[in-house]
Amino acid sequence: MTDHQWNVLPLKALYRRRETTGRPELPLLSVYRDLGVVAREGRDDNWNKPGDDLSAYRVVRPGDLVLNKMKTWQGSLGVSAMEGIVSPAYFVCKQVARGEPRFLHHLLRSQPLINEYGKRSKGIRPSQWDLPWDEFREIKVQIPPLVTQRAIADYLDAETARIDALIEKKRRMVELLREKRIALISEAVGYKIANRSYSGIQNGEGVRLRYIATINPPTPEFVLLASHAEIPFIPLEAVCFGNRLDVSRRRPKFAVETGYTRFREQDILVPKITPTFQANRTVIAEGLEGGIAAGTTELHVVRVKPDADRRYVRYLLSSKSFLDEGEASMIGVAGQKRVPDEYLRNLIVPVVEIDQQRAIADYLDAETTHIDALIARYTRTAD
Repeated sequence: MTDHQWNVLPLKALYRRRETTGRPELPLLSVYRDLGVVAREGRDDNWNKPGDDLSAYRVVRPGDLVLNKMKTWQGSLGVSAMEGIVSPAYFVCKQVARGEPRFLHHLLRSQPLINEYGKRSKGIRPSQWDLPWDEFREIKVQIPPLVTQRAIADYLDAETARIDALIEKKRRMVELLREKRIALISEAVGYKIANRSYSGIQNGEGVRLRYIATINPPTPEFVLLASHAEIPFIPLEAVCFGNRLDVSRRRPKFAVETGYTRFREQDILVPKITPTFQANRTVIAEGLEGGIAAGTTELHVVRVKPDADRRYVRYLLSSKSFLDEGEASMIGVAGQKRVPDEYLRNLIVPVVEIDQQRAIADYLDAETTHIDALIARYTRTAD
Protein backbone atom coordinates (compact mmCIF):
# COMPACT_ATOMS: atom_id res chain seq x y z
CA MET A 1 0.00 0.00 0.00
CA THR A 2 1.53 3.31 -1.07
CA ASP A 3 1.30 6.62 0.77
CA HIS A 4 0.28 8.69 -2.27
CA GLN A 5 -2.55 6.91 -4.05
CA TRP A 6 -5.77 5.05 -3.47
CA ASN A 7 -5.53 1.27 -3.57
CA VAL A 8 -8.14 -1.43 -4.12
CA LEU A 9 -7.40 -4.34 -1.80
CA PRO A 10 -9.18 -7.50 -0.67
CA LEU A 11 -9.78 -7.62 3.07
CA LYS A 12 -7.41 -10.59 3.35
CA ALA A 13 -4.61 -8.11 2.57
CA LEU A 14 -5.62 -6.04 5.61
CA TYR A 15 -6.60 -8.66 8.18
CA ARG A 16 -5.67 -12.17 9.20
CA ARG A 17 -7.69 -14.27 11.64
CA ARG A 18 -6.31 -14.78 15.12
CA GLU A 19 -7.55 -17.56 17.41
CA THR A 20 -5.58 -16.94 20.59
CA THR A 21 -7.35 -18.28 23.70
CA GLY A 22 -6.54 -19.11 27.31
CA ARG A 23 -7.00 -15.66 28.93
CA PRO A 24 -10.23 -16.08 30.98
CA GLU A 25 -9.15 -13.28 33.36
CA LEU A 26 -9.57 -10.63 30.64
CA PRO A 27 -12.80 -8.57 30.54
CA LEU A 28 -15.65 -9.78 28.38
CA LEU A 29 -16.34 -7.72 25.26
CA SER A 30 -19.44 -7.52 23.07
CA VAL A 31 -20.07 -6.30 19.53
CA TYR A 32 -23.04 -3.97 18.99
CA ARG A 33 -24.52 -2.86 15.72
CA ASP A 34 -24.64 0.78 16.78
CA LEU A 35 -21.51 0.90 18.96
CA GLY A 36 -18.96 -1.56 17.67
CA VAL A 37 -16.78 -3.34 20.25
CA VAL A 38 -17.62 -2.41 23.86
CA ALA A 39 -17.05 -3.78 27.36
CA ARG A 40 -19.82 -6.14 28.39
CA GLU A 41 -19.66 -5.28 32.11
CA GLY A 42 -22.23 -2.78 33.26
CA ARG A 43 -24.59 -3.20 30.29
CA ASP A 44 -28.19 -4.26 30.88
CA ASP A 45 -29.10 -4.93 27.24
CA ASN A 46 -27.18 -8.13 26.54
CA TRP A 47 -29.24 -11.27 27.11
CA ASN A 48 -26.60 -13.78 25.96
CA LYS A 49 -25.19 -15.86 28.80
CA PRO A 50 -21.39 -16.25 28.83
CA GLY A 51 -20.04 -19.78 28.71
CA ASP A 52 -19.01 -21.53 31.91
CA ASP A 53 -15.45 -21.99 30.62
CA LEU A 54 -14.00 -18.68 29.42
CA SER A 55 -10.63 -20.23 28.60
CA ALA A 56 -11.96 -21.03 25.11
CA TYR A 57 -12.92 -17.38 24.47
CA ARG A 58 -10.84 -15.55 21.87
CA VAL A 59 -8.41 -12.84 22.89
CA VAL A 60 -8.94 -9.37 21.41
CA ARG A 61 -6.14 -6.80 21.38
CA PRO A 62 -6.40 -3.06 20.62
CA GLY A 63 -6.64 -2.60 16.85
CA ASP A 64 -8.15 -6.05 16.22
CA LEU A 65 -11.23 -6.34 14.05
CA VAL A 66 -14.05 -8.33 15.71
CA LEU A 67 -17.03 -9.73 13.80
CA ASN A 68 -20.19 -11.39 15.01
CA LYS A 69 -20.33 -13.63 11.96
CA MET A 70 -24.05 -14.34 12.40
CA LYS A 71 -24.89 -10.63 12.55
CA THR A 72 -22.22 -9.05 10.36
CA TRP A 73 -24.93 -8.45 7.77
CA GLN A 74 -26.59 -6.17 10.36
CA GLY A 75 -23.39 -4.23 11.03
CA SER A 76 -22.23 -6.08 14.16
CA LEU A 77 -18.49 -5.64 13.72
CA GLY A 78 -15.84 -3.12 14.65
CA VAL A 79 -12.20 -2.40 15.44
CA SER A 80 -11.55 -2.75 19.16
CA ALA A 81 -9.87 -0.03 21.21
CA MET A 82 -9.43 -2.34 24.21
CA GLU A 83 -8.12 -5.72 25.26
CA GLY A 84 -10.54 -8.46 26.24
CA ILE A 85 -12.16 -11.73 25.18
CA VAL A 86 -15.15 -12.61 23.01
CA SER A 87 -17.20 -15.72 22.32
CA PRO A 88 -15.60 -18.42 20.15
CA ALA A 89 -18.48 -17.78 17.73
CA TYR A 90 -16.86 -14.46 16.76
CA PHE A 91 -14.07 -13.83 14.27
CA VAL A 92 -11.06 -11.94 15.69
CA CYS A 93 -8.70 -10.48 13.08
CA LYS A 94 -5.26 -8.92 13.40
CA GLN A 95 -4.40 -5.98 11.14
CA VAL A 96 -1.48 -7.04 8.92
CA ALA A 97 -1.15 -4.02 6.60
CA ARG A 98 -0.36 -0.40 7.35
CA GLY A 99 -3.46 1.69 7.91
CA GLU A 100 -5.34 3.89 10.37
CA PRO A 101 -7.47 1.58 12.59
CA ARG A 102 -10.07 4.31 13.19
CA PHE A 103 -10.56 4.77 9.45
CA LEU A 104 -10.85 1.02 8.90
CA HIS A 105 -13.43 0.86 11.69
CA HIS A 106 -15.64 3.42 9.96
CA LEU A 107 -15.04 1.92 6.52
CA LEU A 108 -15.95 -1.63 7.50
CA ARG A 109 -19.13 -0.43 9.24
CA SER A 110 -20.29 1.66 6.26
CA GLN A 111 -23.62 0.77 4.67
CA PRO A 112 -22.24 -0.32 1.25
CA LEU A 113 -20.02 -2.89 2.95
CA ILE A 114 -22.81 -4.02 5.29
CA ASN A 115 -24.89 -4.64 2.17
CA GLU A 116 -22.03 -6.71 0.77
CA TYR A 117 -21.86 -8.79 3.93
CA GLY A 118 -25.56 -9.54 3.52
CA LYS A 119 -25.09 -10.69 -0.06
CA ARG A 120 -22.32 -13.09 0.99
CA SER A 121 -23.96 -14.49 4.12
CA LYS A 122 -25.37 -18.01 3.96
CA GLY A 123 -28.47 -19.47 5.55
CA ILE A 124 -32.12 -20.37 5.09
CA ARG A 125 -33.51 -17.24 6.75
CA PRO A 126 -32.01 -13.97 8.05
CA SER A 127 -32.02 -15.13 11.69
CA GLN A 128 -29.73 -17.99 10.61
CA TRP A 129 -27.45 -16.14 8.20
CA ASP A 130 -23.75 -16.73 8.70
CA LEU A 131 -20.88 -14.92 6.98
CA PRO A 132 -18.12 -17.41 6.02
CA TRP A 133 -14.57 -16.16 6.50
CA ASP A 134 -13.68 -17.19 2.95
CA GLU A 135 -16.36 -14.83 1.68
CA PHE A 136 -15.45 -11.93 3.96
CA ARG A 137 -11.74 -12.06 3.15
CA GLU A 138 -12.36 -11.67 -0.61
CA ILE A 139 -14.35 -8.43 -0.34
CA LYS A 140 -12.46 -5.56 -1.98
CA VAL A 141 -12.25 -2.07 -0.51
CA GLN A 142 -10.76 1.25 -1.60
CA ILE A 143 -8.02 2.49 0.72
CA PRO A 144 -6.80 6.12 0.49
CA PRO A 145 -3.33 7.37 1.49
CA LEU A 146 -2.60 7.24 5.21
CA VAL A 147 -2.83 11.01 5.66
CA THR A 148 -6.28 10.94 4.07
CA GLN A 149 -7.35 8.04 6.24
CA ARG A 150 -6.43 10.00 9.36
CA ALA A 151 -8.22 13.14 8.16
CA ILE A 152 -11.39 11.14 7.41
CA ALA A 153 -11.16 9.35 10.76
CA ASP A 154 -10.73 12.65 12.64
CA TYR A 155 -13.81 14.10 10.96
CA LEU A 156 -15.96 11.00 11.54
CA ASP A 157 -14.80 10.65 15.14
CA ALA A 158 -15.87 14.24 15.85
CA GLU A 159 -19.23 13.89 14.09
CA THR A 160 -20.10 10.51 15.60
CA ALA A 161 -19.12 11.78 19.06
CA ARG A 162 -21.59 14.65 18.66
CA ILE A 163 -24.32 12.27 17.47
CA ASP A 164 -23.55 9.78 20.24
CA ALA A 165 -23.91 12.56 22.82
CA LEU A 166 -27.38 13.36 21.50
CA ILE A 167 -28.31 9.68 21.53
CA GLU A 168 -27.07 9.35 25.11
CA LYS A 169 -29.28 12.27 26.19
CA LYS A 170 -32.31 10.57 24.64
CA ARG A 171 -31.43 7.27 26.26
CA ARG A 172 -31.21 9.01 29.62
CA MET A 173 -34.64 10.47 28.99
CA VAL A 174 -35.93 6.95 28.33
CA GLU A 175 -34.45 5.80 31.65
CA LEU A 176 -36.14 8.67 33.49
CA LEU A 177 -39.47 7.88 31.84
CA ARG A 178 -39.17 4.23 32.83
CA GLU A 179 -38.41 5.24 36.40
CA LYS A 180 -41.46 7.51 36.35
CA ARG A 181 -43.57 4.64 35.01
CA ILE A 182 -42.58 2.33 37.85
CA ALA A 183 -43.13 5.08 40.44
CA LEU A 184 -46.60 5.81 39.05
CA ILE A 185 -47.57 2.13 39.15
CA SER A 186 -46.15 1.70 42.66
CA GLU A 187 -48.13 4.65 43.97
CA ALA A 188 -51.36 3.48 42.33
CA VAL A 189 -51.26 -0.09 43.61
CA GLY A 190 -50.33 1.44 46.96
CA TYR A 191 -48.69 -1.28 49.00
CA LYS A 192 -45.30 -2.48 50.20
CA ILE A 193 -44.42 -6.13 50.04
CA ALA A 194 -41.36 -5.81 52.26
CA ASN A 195 -43.19 -4.97 55.47
CA ARG A 196 -46.55 -6.39 54.41
CA SER A 197 -48.30 -3.04 54.90
CA TYR A 198 -51.01 -2.06 52.46
CA SER A 199 -52.40 1.45 52.21
CA GLY A 200 -56.15 1.67 52.07
CA ILE A 201 -56.65 -1.96 53.17
CA GLN A 202 -58.12 -2.54 56.58
CA ASN A 203 -55.90 -4.55 58.95
CA GLY A 204 -53.30 -5.13 56.24
CA GLU A 205 -55.17 -8.03 54.66
CA GLY A 206 -53.40 -9.89 51.90
CA VAL A 207 -53.47 -13.13 49.98
CA ARG A 208 -50.71 -15.14 48.33
CA LEU A 209 -50.54 -14.76 44.57
CA ARG A 210 -50.97 -18.50 44.02
CA TYR A 211 -54.58 -18.21 45.21
CA ILE A 212 -55.55 -15.76 42.47
CA ALA A 213 -53.21 -16.97 39.71
CA THR A 214 -51.49 -20.15 38.57
CA ILE A 215 -47.72 -19.76 38.37
CA ASN A 216 -45.96 -21.54 35.47
CA PRO A 217 -48.95 -23.79 34.69
CA PRO A 218 -48.59 -26.89 32.51
CA THR A 219 -49.64 -26.15 28.93
CA PRO A 220 -50.49 -29.26 26.91
CA GLU A 221 -52.36 -27.22 24.32
CA PHE A 222 -49.81 -27.92 21.55
CA VAL A 223 -51.76 -31.08 20.79
CA LEU A 224 -54.65 -28.87 19.69
CA LEU A 225 -52.49 -27.20 17.04
CA ALA A 226 -51.72 -30.18 14.80
CA SER A 227 -52.87 -28.18 11.78
CA HIS A 228 -50.38 -25.37 12.47
CA ALA A 229 -46.94 -25.98 10.95
CA GLU A 230 -45.51 -22.96 12.76
CA ILE A 231 -46.45 -21.14 15.94
CA PRO A 232 -45.49 -17.73 17.37
CA PHE A 233 -42.12 -17.68 19.13
CA ILE A 234 -41.41 -14.90 21.63
CA PRO A 235 -37.74 -14.16 22.42
CA LEU A 236 -36.84 -12.57 25.74
CA GLU A 237 -36.08 -9.15 24.25
CA ALA A 238 -39.59 -9.03 22.76
CA VAL A 239 -40.96 -9.07 26.31
CA CYS A 240 -38.44 -6.62 27.76
CA PHE A 241 -38.62 -3.91 25.09
CA GLY A 242 -42.28 -3.22 24.62
CA ASN A 243 -45.68 -2.80 26.15
CA ARG A 244 -47.16 -5.21 23.61
CA LEU A 245 -45.67 -8.36 22.16
CA ASP A 246 -44.32 -8.62 18.64
CA VAL A 247 -45.88 -11.95 17.65
CA SER A 248 -44.65 -11.92 14.04
CA ARG A 249 -41.84 -14.43 14.62
CA ARG A 250 -42.53 -18.08 13.92
CA ARG A 251 -40.86 -21.40 14.58
CA PRO A 252 -41.84 -24.91 13.48
CA LYS A 253 -44.09 -26.56 16.05
CA PHE A 254 -41.86 -29.62 16.31
CA ALA A 255 -38.86 -27.39 17.13
CA VAL A 256 -40.43 -25.95 20.29
CA GLU A 257 -42.39 -28.92 21.62
CA THR A 258 -39.73 -29.51 24.26
CA GLY A 259 -37.27 -27.28 26.07
CA TYR A 260 -39.30 -24.08 25.76
CA THR A 261 -41.80 -22.15 27.85
CA ARG A 262 -45.34 -22.41 26.52
CA PHE A 263 -48.06 -19.91 27.23
CA ARG A 264 -51.46 -18.97 25.94
CA GLU A 265 -53.56 -15.91 25.21
CA GLN A 266 -53.93 -13.53 28.19
CA ASP A 267 -51.12 -15.08 30.25
CA ILE A 268 -48.78 -12.59 31.96
CA LEU A 269 -45.10 -12.99 31.05
CA VAL A 270 -42.47 -12.01 33.63
CA PRO A 271 -38.72 -12.11 32.86
CA LYS A 272 -36.88 -13.99 35.59
CA ILE A 273 -33.20 -13.54 34.78
CA THR A 274 -30.98 -10.58 35.60
CA PRO A 275 -30.77 -7.98 34.23
CA THR A 276 -34.08 -8.40 32.39
CA PHE A 277 -36.08 -8.79 35.59
CA GLN A 278 -35.07 -5.31 36.72
CA ALA A 279 -35.90 -3.95 33.25
CA ASN A 280 -39.45 -5.04 34.10
CA ARG A 281 -41.36 -5.03 30.87
CA THR A 282 -43.96 -7.51 32.07
CA VAL A 283 -46.58 -8.00 29.34
CA ILE A 284 -49.88 -9.76 28.69
CA ALA A 285 -49.74 -12.22 25.81
CA GLU A 286 -52.23 -11.06 23.18
CA GLY A 287 -52.79 -11.62 19.47
CA LEU A 288 -51.45 -15.19 19.43
CA GLU A 289 -52.37 -17.17 16.35
CA GLY A 290 -53.97 -20.38 17.58
CA GLY A 291 -54.08 -18.93 21.09
CA ILE A 292 -50.70 -20.30 22.17
CA ALA A 293 -47.01 -19.48 21.73
CA ALA A 294 -43.57 -20.63 22.82
CA GLY A 295 -40.77 -18.61 24.34
CA THR A 296 -37.53 -18.75 26.22
CA THR A 297 -37.33 -20.67 29.50
CA GLU A 298 -36.21 -17.38 31.07
CA LEU A 299 -39.88 -16.37 31.44
CA HIS A 300 -42.29 -16.97 34.29
CA VAL A 301 -45.91 -17.45 33.21
CA VAL A 302 -48.68 -16.09 35.44
CA ARG A 303 -52.21 -17.23 34.53
CA VAL A 304 -54.74 -15.10 36.40
CA LYS A 305 -57.90 -16.79 37.65
CA PRO A 306 -61.38 -15.43 36.73
CA ASP A 307 -61.95 -13.70 40.08
CA ALA A 308 -59.07 -11.22 39.52
CA ASP A 309 -58.28 -8.63 36.87
CA ARG A 310 -55.18 -9.66 34.88
CA ARG A 311 -54.27 -6.02 34.11
CA TYR A 312 -54.27 -5.20 37.81
CA VAL A 313 -52.13 -8.26 38.59
CA ARG A 314 -49.74 -7.26 35.84
CA TYR A 315 -49.34 -3.83 37.42
CA LEU A 316 -48.71 -5.43 40.82
CA LEU A 317 -45.90 -7.35 39.11
CA SER A 318 -44.49 -4.08 37.77
CA SER A 319 -44.28 -2.22 41.07
CA LYS A 320 -41.04 -1.21 42.76
CA SER A 321 -41.83 -3.32 45.81
CA PHE A 322 -42.23 -6.41 43.64
CA LEU A 323 -38.96 -5.65 41.86
CA ASP A 324 -37.00 -4.97 45.05
CA GLU A 325 -38.24 -8.06 46.85
CA GLY A 326 -37.85 -10.18 43.72
CA GLU A 327 -34.27 -9.04 43.24
CA ALA A 328 -33.51 -9.92 46.87
CA SER A 329 -34.95 -13.42 46.34
CA MET A 330 -32.84 -14.23 43.27
CA ILE A 331 -30.71 -17.34 43.27
CA GLY A 332 -27.81 -18.36 41.04
CA VAL A 333 -24.44 -17.00 40.03
CA ALA A 334 -23.68 -13.28 39.82
CA GLY A 335 -24.94 -11.69 36.62
CA GLN A 336 -27.24 -14.61 35.84
CA LYS A 337 -29.43 -14.84 38.93
CA ARG A 338 -33.06 -15.81 38.54
CA VAL A 339 -36.26 -15.09 40.44
CA PRO A 340 -37.55 -18.47 41.70
CA ASP A 341 -41.16 -19.35 41.06
CA GLU A 342 -41.60 -19.82 44.83
CA TYR A 343 -41.26 -16.05 45.18
CA LEU A 344 -44.20 -15.54 42.85
CA ARG A 345 -46.29 -18.32 44.40
CA ASN A 346 -45.82 -16.96 47.93
CA LEU A 347 -46.01 -13.29 47.03
CA ILE A 348 -48.53 -11.56 49.29
CA VAL A 349 -50.75 -9.15 47.35
CA PRO A 350 -53.50 -6.84 48.61
CA VAL A 351 -57.07 -8.03 48.89
CA VAL A 352 -58.89 -5.58 46.63
CA GLU A 353 -62.43 -5.88 45.31
CA ILE A 354 -62.61 -6.69 41.59
CA ASP A 355 -64.29 -3.36 40.79
CA GLN A 356 -61.45 -1.48 42.49
CA GLN A 357 -58.89 -3.64 40.65
CA ARG A 358 -60.47 -2.67 37.34
CA ALA A 359 -60.59 1.01 38.29
CA ILE A 360 -56.89 1.02 39.20
CA ALA A 361 -56.06 -0.84 35.98
CA ASP A 362 -58.11 1.62 33.89
CA TYR A 363 -56.28 4.55 35.48
CA LEU A 364 -52.86 3.01 34.92
CA ASP A 365 -53.71 2.02 31.35
CA ALA A 366 -54.44 5.64 30.55
CA GLU A 367 -51.39 7.04 32.37
CA THR A 368 -48.84 4.49 31.16
CA THR A 369 -50.06 4.70 27.56
CA HIS A 370 -48.81 8.30 27.43
CA ILE A 371 -45.47 7.40 29.04
CA ASP A 372 -45.03 4.37 26.76
CA ALA A 373 -45.65 6.55 23.70
CA LEU A 374 -42.88 8.92 24.82
CA ILE A 375 -40.54 6.01 25.51
CA ALA A 376 -41.23 4.56 22.06
CA ARG A 377 -40.59 7.92 20.39
CA TYR A 378 -37.29 8.52 22.18
CA THR A 379 -36.22 4.91 21.62
CA ARG A 380 -36.82 5.15 17.88
CA THR A 381 -34.82 8.35 17.55
CA ALA A 382 -32.02 6.99 19.75
CA ASP A 383 -31.42 3.85 17.67
